[in-house]
Amino acid sequence: MRRIARIFRASSLTGTVILAVRSYVGDIPMTNRVQPSIAELMSGFLNRQDDAALLAAAADAIGDVEPHEVTAGFRTEPRLAWNEATSIATLAGQTTEAVSPPSQWGDLVARQAPAYALPMAYGNYPQRVSDLSQLVQAKDLQKLLSTTTQQDASAPLHQWTEKYLSNGKTPESLVAVGMLRAAGDLQATEKALELLQGKLGTEWSALLQNERATLAWSRGNHAEAIAIWQELKDTVFGRFNLGMAMLFTHQIAEAIVLLKGALKDLPEQSGWYHLAQLYVSLAEMKK
Repeated sequence: MRRIARIFRASSLTGTVILAVRSYVGDIPMTNRVQPSIAELMSGFLNRQDDAALLAAAADAIGDVEPHEVTAGFRTEPRLAWNEATSIATLAGQTTEAVSPPSQWGDLVARQAPAYALPMAYGNYPQRVSDLSQLVQAKDLQKLLSTTTQQDASAPLHQWTEKYLSNGKTPESLVAVGMLRAAGDLQATEKALELLQGKLGTEWSALLQNERATLAWSRGNHAEAIAIWQELKDTVFGRFNLGMAMLFTHQIAEAIVLLKGALKDLPEQSGWYHLAQLYVSLAEMKK
């Protein structure tokens, strides 16, 4: 049986909240299936938790954060977010060991605002693209591009990242870079990237370059990020990120080709696969 969640809206005193109601459909030959709606594509990676009890248990396990409803968005289960935020090397074909999250991860997930133009990189998870209404209603997607405001990461998070940055071990050191960026500490992220220069093996050079591009994207240096992603088009994350960038800078035809190329190399169980599908559908709407 294939699980599909359909999205509805409900008004509350605190604002509009998107509610997911799960239904089930049987296995149907792909040739006979109706093209899924954007809402169904969106829910493919937003609703992979089973119920509120599981959500609460997972949050308790990572960072002791109480799950909550987000205005015009979804709650993200921290364990799911962590798995997605550290999956890029595996998706790129690297064999890596799992990295345990810092104790601050649950709090970080709970506090992060929705994203729109989200690169595939360490520390990013596709469930952050949770404000569907803004994406669908935006007449100019470029206006949804934002710049991360510099803020210092907490001392405990710095200690966690320094432990991995000091030895240059992979993928832990790259995960540490992503954590600093996710926390909004772009200055520390830049220093961490400088520290890793020349320390990682050649098989990690593309992922290191992707982190540089993602930092530039976070700072609003979109042309710089796009130039780096152009050089990474032979990787799944390079195609995804360049396609995403093309979508949000009005280069729709190029975006569709690149994102469909990324889809071919992404497993369907990955949230990044569903986000790529969502971006493709959005691009086709904007043609």
